[in-house]
Amino acid sequence: MSGQIYNWRIRAEKASVSGEGTYVSTQAIGCLNPQDSGQIGPNQDYCEGGALPQTIGSIAPASMGIGGDIEYKWQSSPDSTFASPTDIANSDSTVLIFTDSIFATTWYRRLARVDCKENWEDAAISNVVKITLHALPSVNAINNGPHCDGSIVRLFETGGDCVAWEWYLPGGFV
Repeated sequence: MSGQIYNWRIRAEKASVSGEGTYVSTQAIGCLNPQDSGQIGPNQDYCEGGALPQTIGSIAPASMGIGGDIEYKWQSSPDSTFASPTDIANSDSTVLIFTDSIFATTWYRRLARVDCKENWEDAAISNVVKITLHALPSVNAINNGPHCDGSIVRLFETGGDCVAWEWYLPGGFV
C-alpha cells in the first residue's frame, strides 16, 4: 500500500513554540477499522453426545468504522490465550451458528474490520466466550447380594456435570 504524505504546521499563540514537518501515512485516512468488535455471549455448558451448542449471540454490535462496511470473522481456540487461533470458515456474521458438534472445551471470539482493509491485522477483537464440554458420567449399581425385594442397591456416579436422575421401579413407580 503506498503512503499518503501530509504536511503539518503548528504555532502556539501564547508560547514560543512553532514547527512544521511532513507525516507519511501507510494507510488512507478514509479506511479505519472499528474501535471495538462489540460484545458476544453467553458462555455455555455442553454435554458430550448432546445437541449442537447454542448460537453465540451478538450482545452489542461492533462500533462504526470509516470507509467501508463492517465485516466479521470468528475464531476458536483450545485455550483462552488465543496463541494460535483457528479461523472459522464462512463466518462473516454478527452471530456464530454451529453446524457441527464440538469435541473439547473451546473458546470463541469475533473480529471486526471494514472491508476496505486488505487483512485482519488491525481488526477489533471482542470478548471471549467459553463453551465447556462435559464428559458423560459413569454410573455403577452395586449391592452385596442378589437384587431382591427390600435389598439395598447403591449407585455410584463420577463425572456428573451432565446428570439428570430418573428412578424406574417394577410396577412403573418413579
